[in-house]
Amino acid sequence: MPIDLRPRQVIGVEVWRSLDWLPDHRKVLLDTSTNPELAHHLLTVFDSQITGGKRYDLATLGRQRANATFQSSHCIDRTLDVAIGIDQTELLDHPHLAFQKWVEQVLLEFHHEVRDMLRSQQPKFN
Repeated sequence: MPIDLRPRQVIGVEVWRSLDWLPDHRKVLLDTSTNPELAHHLLTVFDSQITGGKRYDLATLGRQRANATFQSSHCIDRTLDVAIGIDQTELLDHPHLAFQKWVEQVLLEFHHEVRDMLRSQQPKFN
């Protein structure tokens, strides 16, 4: 795609899986509570996705409420509903960068974040 036609930013968002596993510095938090009517209408556009007995609309709203609640465990929620995204603009800026390698790097960052957190919580024995 020619550079002048490319979007300035690309954010991948949760659909089939939650992105709560992302390293914190990679998370793009999108406040979805500012216009709940719009969110509801957008989630029900594809009626066939919810009339067959799978309530994706309610599950999405529940996930977003959980994201807001669990995002910051030791402070008051700043918003009621949050969608988690990841900035994928780097893939546009570096077209030679393979998507699989990029995802592997994000997973490695998550691994390091969890490892460092566990090490900081580990009791010190003499």
